[in-house]
Amino acid sequence: MKFFKLIKLYFQRNFVFRLNFAMSWGTTILKFLFTILFWLCAMNNTSYDFLYSNKEMIVYFFVIMLIGLFIESDVTGKVADSIFDGNLATDILKPISHHTLYFANTIAMKLFLFVAIVCISIILIFIPSYSNLFIISLLVSFFINFEMNYLIGLFAFWTNTVWGISMVNTVLIDVFGGRLFPIALSGLLMKKICAYLPYQYIYYVPTQILERKFGFEAILMQLNYAFILFLVSKIVFKCGLKRFEAVGV
Repeated sequence: MKFFKLIKLYFQRNFVFRLNFAMSWGTTILKFLFTILFWLCAMNNTSYDFLYSNKEMIVYFFVIMLIGLFIESDVTGKVADSIFDGNLATDILKPISHHTLYFANTIAMKLFLFVAIVCISIILIFIPSYSNLFIISLLVSFFINFEMNYLIGLFAFWTNTVWGISMVNTVLIDVFGGRLFPIALSGLLMKKICAYLPYQYIYYVPTQILERKFGFEAILMQLNYAFILFLVSKIVFKCGLKRFEAVGV
C-alpha cells in the first residue's frame, strides 16, 4: 500500500509541471520528424537495399518514439543530486527502500501512459500482423532503462558529476540500441556486438517483437538483463553507502 500511495503522491506533484510535460512531448515529436525526413531522403536517393520500405521505416521510428516517451526519465539526475546534496541521508530513513522510492517516482511520471498501454494491448488483439507480446516487452524495457539510469546515478558516490557517464550511455543506446537506425541494417560485426549488450533490449527488441520478428525468447533475454542490472544496482548502492557522508555540499 505504501508503494501505491507513494506513486499517487509523486503523480500529483509531477502533474503540476504541465509546461515541462508539453515541451518534452514537443521536442520528442520534432526529433521523430527530423529523423524520418533524414531516412526517407537517404532511402530515396541511393541504390542501397535498406531492407525497409518507406512505410516500414516510418512505423519503426514512430514505435521508437513511443517507447522513448514511455521509458525515458530523469532518474539519473535525481539519484545523483540526492547523493551530492546529502538528501540521501533522509531518503534511507524512510520506511521504503531508496530503489523503490525512485522507482515509484518514475512510474508516477509515466502513469498516464499506462492507460495508453492498456488501450494498445486491446487494439493489438485485433491486428494479427502485430504481436501482443510487445506490451510485456515494453514494460521490461522500462525496467531495464530505469535500472541502467539508476545505476549511473549511483556513480555519484565516487565522482563529482555523472553527466559525462550519462552522456556516454545515451550515445551507446543511440548506436547499439537501434534508436538511430535499425540494427538489421548494420553489418555482422555490429550485430554480434549488439547481441552481447543490453542496449538493444531497450528499444530495438520491443519493435521487433511488435512486428513478430522476435518471439518470447527475446523477452526472456530482456528479463535476464533486467535482473542482472537490478542485482548490480543493489550491490553498488550498498558499496556506495560505505563512502557516503551526510554533510551536503
